[in-house]
Order: sequence, then C-alpha cells, then structure tokens
Amino acid sequence: MDNKKIRVAITHGDTNGIGYELIFKTFAEPEMLDFCTPIIYGSPKVAAYYRKAMNLPAQFSIIQKAEDAEEGRINLLAAVDEEVKIYDRERVVCDCLRHVNTMDGEVFNTVIQRYIGDKKKDAAKLMMYASKLGVEKKARKVVGIWL
Repeated sequence: MDNKKIRVAITHGDTNGIGYELIFKTFAEPEMLDFCTPIIYGSPKVAAYYRKAMNLPAQFSIIQKAEDAEEGRINLLAAVDEEVKIYDRERVVCDCLRHVNTMDGEVFNTVIQRYIGDKKKDAAKLMMYASKLGVEKKARKVVGIWL
C-alpha cells in the first residue's frame, strides 16, 4: 500500500486578494502538512512578495510539475506565465483614482478608507504618483484632507 499523503491543489486566486495570506497562515501550522501535501498553482514572484510583505515564515519549493511535489512542505507550481506587476499602496490608490468611474464604488471606498487609516502611508509618494498619473487634483480632493 502506498503511504503517500493526499495531494491538495490550491490556486492562489486573485493576486491582489488574500489567497497567499490564507495559504501561508494555514500551512504555518505544522500539523497541516501532516495531513496533506499542498501544491499551490500560482506565481513564485507574488508568493515571495506576500511572504515578505506580511512577514510570514512560509517556506516553499518551486516545482515544475505536480509529480515533483515533496511531502512536508508547501510546493508552488508556476501557473502564471506573464509578468505580474506588484505596486505599492500609493500607486494602487492613484490607479483607483484614475479609474474611479469604472470601479465598483464599495471597492473604491474601501481602498481609500484603508489607505487613510494605514500607518505606513506616504503622502509625499502618493502625491508624486498622482502628479505622474495626472490625478493630483483628485488625490488632494479625496485623500488630501486626511493626510
């Protein structure tokens, strides 16, 4: 009888979502790796970004095919061929300001409210991006009063 653990395929979901946070926090519990061998279908670049940004102790192996998955660790199979751009919070806010008319209002408001409440926000960087992206007036009107 084969004693291999069940292999569980997990997609990273939206690269701007909470997928990697949930995956890394779930498998931070050593017992979880006793139950299964996770194979994450996603982007090594995005995974590394979230691991660093959230200061998560997650370790993962990059594999070429599911058959290469190793038990006892997170396995990441690169499923994203294209370049994934990762921006800082100030650039994201400016992109939202640029596309406010085509965005869901609730999403836009959530982005702005979270930025305003963020202790790591950088008003100078926000205004630099706003100037380059042509949304300086919107930035001053929407976010400026809170900075």
